[in-house]
Amino acid sequence: MISLPEGIDAPTVCEILRDAGDIMVDAHREKYGIVDGVEDKDSTHAGVNFVTKYDREVQAFLFRELGRACPEASFLGEEDNGQEKVNPYRGWCFVIDPIDGTANFVRDYRCSSISVALLNNGQPAMGAIYLTYWDMTFYAEAGRGARCMSHF
Repeated sequence: MISLPEGIDAPTVCEILRDAGDIMVDAHREKYGIVDGVEDKDSTHAGVNFVTKYDREVQAFLFRELGRACPEASFLGEEDNGQEKVNPYRGWCFVIDPIDGTANFVRDYRCSSISVALLNNGQPAMGAIYLTYWDMTFYAEAGRGARCMSHF
C-alpha cells in the first residue's frame, strides 16, 4: 500500500476540487447559454475537441492549490500542450483533467467533472472526481477502496 504524502488526504483534496468547481459554476455564458472563451484544440477535431479559458483557470488553480498541499509533486495537466516536460514515473505527480467533459460544459449540459489522480513513480496512489453540478466527489486511495462524498 502506498502512503500519501503529508498534506494530501480526502478532506483536503475534496475541498480543493470543490473550490475549483466554483470556477466552472460561475462561468460567464453568452447568448443561448454557450460559455464564452471557447477555442478548438485542433483543426482535425473542430467543433468537438474544445478548450476554454475556464479549463485553463481550473488547471492553474489546481496546480497552485495542490502544489501548496504537496510541494514535492510535479504536475501533468491536459491543457499543458506539451509545454512542460514532466515524467509521471518519477516521484509524486498529479495528473489533471481540469474540465472532464468540456464539450458538455461549453453547451451547459451540466454533466462535466474535474478529475485528479496522484501517482507515485507511475503507480496510482489516489484519485478523485468531482461532479461539479451535483456537488459529489468520488475519492479513492490505493489499497483503501473508494467512497462517494456528497456535499449537499
